[in-house]
Amino acid sequence: MEAARRVTPPALVFTRAGCFSRRGVRMFLCYDMDEIKKIEQKIRKAVKNQGNYSKDLELCITMAAGSFRAFMLALHDVGQLSETFVSEVSREGNVRLVPHPAFRVLKDAQEMVRRSLRELGLTLGTLSTDEDDPFDRMIKDVEEVDSE
Repeated sequence: MEAARRVTPPALVFTRAGCFSRRGVRMFLCYDMDEIKKIEQKIRKAVKNQGNYSKDLELCITMAAGSFRAFMLALHDVGQLSETFVSEVSREGNVRLVPHPAFRVLKDAQEMVRRSLRELGLTLGTLSTDEDDPFDRMIKDVEEVDSE
């Protein structure tokens, strides 16, 4: 019988903000900067279309893009759930069903996107979007939730 050899994984290599690489596989810690940059461009375009753009708004644009990315991640997490509740055990040992925490995160992220866009003088309806665009998907998802 051959002795098991302990293999140490290679060290994580920093590739850019928030991204690390191990054996050529990218692992994103919390966000994808390319996606945030695309969202920033769309928001910037919408603000310019309204004639309200100035360099002073760049921080607000970045915050709105980050909020939208957080919303998309939360929406993805909720989409992976099979139940809307989790079991919680009290101090006394009683089991009760409570809403899944991912729904609160999603609701908070939606509110942050709405506030960020309002600071820029935008609404979800004023954003110019392409056919297969994350903003368009978000608007449709929010409208579906509101209609239920």
